[in-house]
Amino acid sequence: MRISYLIGKLHYGGAEFLLLDIVEGLLEKGHYVQVIYYVRGGLLESKFQALISKRLDLQFINRGAKTDLSFILKIAALIKRTKIDVINGIMPPCNAFGVIAGLLAGIKYRFMSLMASDWDYKKKIDHFIYFHFDHFIGNLFATAYIANSEKGKIFHASKGYKLNKLLVVHNGIKIDKFITEISYEKKQELFKSFGIKENLPIVGMLSRIEPMKDHTTFIRAAEIVHKNNSEIMFMIIGDGEKSLVDKLKDFSFQLGLSNHIIFVGAVEDVALYYKLFDIYVLTSYTEGLPNSLLEAMASGKAVIATDVGDVNKIVENGLNGFVVPPRNPQKIADKISFLLENPHIIGEMGNKGREKIRAHYSINTMISNMIKTYGYYNSKITCDEK
Repeated sequence: MRISYLIGKLHYGGAEFLLLDIVEGLLEKGHYVQVIYYVRGGLLESKFQALISKRLDLQFINRGAKTDLSFILKIAALIKRTKIDVINGIMPPCNAFGVIAGLLAGIKYRFMSLMASDWDYKKKIDHFIYFHFDHFIGNLFATAYIANSEKGKIFHASKGYKLNKLLVVHNGIKIDKFITEISYEKKQELFKSFGIKENLPIVGMLSRIEPMKDHTTFIRAAEIVHKNNSEIMFMIIGDGEKSLVDKLKDFSFQLGLSNHIIFVGAVEDVALYYKLFDIYVLTSYTEGLPNSLLEAMASGKAVIATDVGDVNKIVENGLNGFVVPPRNPQKIADKISFLLENPHIIGEMGNKGREKIRAHYSINTMISNMIKTYGYYNSKITCDEK
């Protein structure tokens, strides 16, 4: 099978890291895989370029101005020339761009990826346009929408996306990468590099910095916890628009937390940093199925996560973590304090969480389900792959 993925830029983000793993898995299974992107300079660009030696067809097509849609014609010409069977957009607006290019090129199987649920798409004009652009183009011309959560499927159906085109393929991760333990020496080296006292507990958050991830709630929870326990560090890993990052740093300063919250920025080896955490927190007010949650649980961490997307299907409240309402820093702070007072529960939850991810959310399972999804429509996939 010959598959083409269209994505905007190859920066550090959950969708981009996931695509990297999917592409590598499909290449290992012998499929022809093409990745098209239109913004240079992403920090993951070199990772995708490294897969060229494994037969990845990586193609950059310059988009130019946002109002210039002529680059879609170039995409159509490329996928027609390379005889693609399946084109799959990754997030808006690439979903609609990919479907249009596929239609122009005569590609029969055209898929869209939906990675959010309860998305407040009305907050920004470009999000509003992209959401309805996907809706209009997808309902008319997409073969199917692939949501990464049941909640995402329900949400999009409620907004008029055709239910008979909505499918679910849950995310998966490379579990082995997160199971390996960090050495004591390496951990102390990292502690020293951040100016952290030896063996202080760390509560961490790892995600792209953008409004829907709600880092403000994380910082407010940190303030509440810090009032009763000053011997604790909070760590935010991820990057985003400089204005938003600066705003969060200023907010931390105003709350007197500058010496207790570390903004690390984007990191390449995310698996290493999960190993620094004692507790992982997800504060998003909208998600589908967050990769960072799967990664933290595979790393054996106790997790506290907001009740968004399919989080409550992964986190069994009180068993392998805690599920709390979104935008509620007091609830998050209460759970952090409880876990710090009961360190044996941190270990028990971490072990149970790891087993849940190992059993149900591996990248191999996801890739198999992706192939089955494509294969439901595409007779060129061999029977053993179906």
